Amino acid sequence: MKKLLAVLLLCVSASVFAQQSAEQVKKALIGSWDLVSGTITSQEGVVIQETTGEKPLARATFLTNGQYFLVNTRNDLPKFASGNRMTGTAEENKVIVTGSVAHYGTYTISADGKDLVLKAIGST
Repeated sequence: MKKLLAVLLLCVSASVFAQQSAEQVKKALIGSWDLVSGTITSQEGVVIQETTGEKPLARATFLTNGQYFLVNTRNDLPKFASGNRMTGTAEENKVIVTGSVAHYGTYTISADGKDLVLKAIGST
């Protein structure tokens, strides 16, 4: 399994694929990636929010046809007391919704290979 350090995996760091063409980047990107860290960082490089907790349970898969899917959950999410997600309390639902996201769609890579753009079709 490939490992990736990314900002919520919504943007792959340019340093990961520096000096490569879009086609080279796409070939390197194809497959499944485990997220090892997730943060929201300001343009000045200041960490605003740590989003995934320790040891996130997150995976993104990029297919050769330009499609992707991503699931990101904190590993410290509580279990529903009722054992049924359909009957969760307001507090349980809030904690779980703010600690997880899943989406799928299409992706493109800029001609210079520096930007990965995800276009979500569906999301939680």
